[in-house]
This record gives sequence, C-alpha cells and structure tokens, in this order.
Amino acid sequence: ALAVCSDSGPVDLFPLLGNAGGGGTWTASNGASFNGIFDPATLPPGAYTYTLPGACPDEQAIVTVTVNLPPNAGPDVTIALCSDGAAVDLSSLLTGADPGGTWAAPDGTPQGPSLDPASASNGAYLYTLAAMAPCIGDQAAINVTVNPAPHAGANAALSLCDQGPQVDLCAQLGPAADPGGSWTGPDGLPHSTTYNPASDMPGTFTYTVMGTAPCTAASATVTITESTTPNAGPDASIALCSDGAAVDLSSLLIG
Repeated sequence: ALAVCSDSGPVDLFPLLGNAGGGGTWTASNGASFNGIFDPATLPPGAYTYTLPGACPDEQAIVTVTVNLPPNAGPDVTIALCSDGAAVDLSSLLTGADPGGTWAAPDGTPQGPSLDPASASNGAYLYTLAAMAPCIGDQAAINVTVNPAPHAGANAALSLCDQGPQVDLCAQLGPAADPGGSWTGPDGLPHSTTYNPASDMPGTFTYTVMGTAPCTAASATVTITESTTPNAGPDASIALCSDGAAVDLSSLLIG
C-alpha cells in the first residue's frame, strides 16, 4: 500500500514490490495500462496491478494507492479592529480554509476563534491544521491591529452670568476626554476651547475627537445658558421741598 499527498511528485511503484522480476506490465485502477509511475496530479487512487507473464498462470502484485489532500488553512489576512467593536469570528476571515484546526494567540496560548477587541492583543493569531501523512500541516496568520476607540468625555451643562469670567470648555468634559479634538459652536462653525460670556452666544458647543479606522469619531457637548446681570441703574441725587408732590423714585433710575 502507498499513501501519497495530492500535491506530491510522481512515485515509481515498482520498488514497492520488493524483489519482483522485471519485464512485467502495469494496469491502472481503471483497467488502463500505464508505465508504473504514479502521478497524483493525473491519476486516481485505487489498486494498481503489476503482471509478470510466465509459463504458469501469470503472477500479479497489487499496490493500493491512497491519495490524501493537503490541509488548507487559507491565506494570511491583515485586519484592523476598534477596541470598542463587537467580537470577531476569526474563522470567517479565512477564505476556503478547512475546518477542525486550532487557534493560538500572539503569545502562543490557545484560544477560540472568537476575538473580543476589548481584550485582544496586537499581533498574529495563528490557525493551524495538523498534518495528514504524507501531507504536511498548514498554517495561516491573521495579523490584528486593535486601534483605541476615541473618548470625547461626558456631556455637561453650565449656567453662566453674562458678565462672568471666561470658561475652559475642555475642563467641563471630565478627565476621560482625549486631547487633540476640535470644538464647534452652536452655529456649526469652529470655536476655540474658551467660552467668553461677554462675546460668545450661549448654546450647545460640541467637542469631536477623530478615530483611527475602523473606529468612528466620538463627540461630547457642553450646553451653556446665560443669565443677564440685573441692572439697578446709576445712583441719583434729588432735592425736594417738604410741601411738594409725591415723587416716583423709579423714574429717577435711568435704565
């Protein structure tokens, strides 16, 4: 018996017969004659018969050939994930791969095919299919890069006085906000990181941090309302006569 791999080269069957005499003929499993060289690329598996003619009934020997298929782990793959993305089935990324293999993380530890970006490491995740003699095993790598999801911080609301001091908008987002983002005002136009009650219009100010693909941008808002400072008017002086008419003091306060 002979086991070969479908991607191996031609094999001479005659040496497998031991001390058989030469001059015989070969018959393939389909009954056709052939030269005794088995090529798995062109011939089917089965029983190959060597016949040696003689005065007595012809002597025959049979070589049973089995052709094993080499395992296919699929091609290598490169993928980028976002740290806050959904779990990924690594097996679905291997085009045409045979099932039944094993997975290993970049540090060599075994793991299942499901990969959670929140806990995944950067590196090559290996899918390995065992050898089926005489075929050798196969391996494919999924090279993973996990990009951190952007954090724009928490939404906030401020109530300010129209004559109050300037306010740092970034300080309102909390410590988790990533630096390097951009602000837009209520009108949708770019705005600085500072709100000035004396010159800025109140409303919703949006902070946006861009993400590295496949991560999408993150945003948070600071909603500002303003209260108008009460105006009692300027001080006033007036001289009255004791026998004069009553006076409306409010009329003396300009504005």
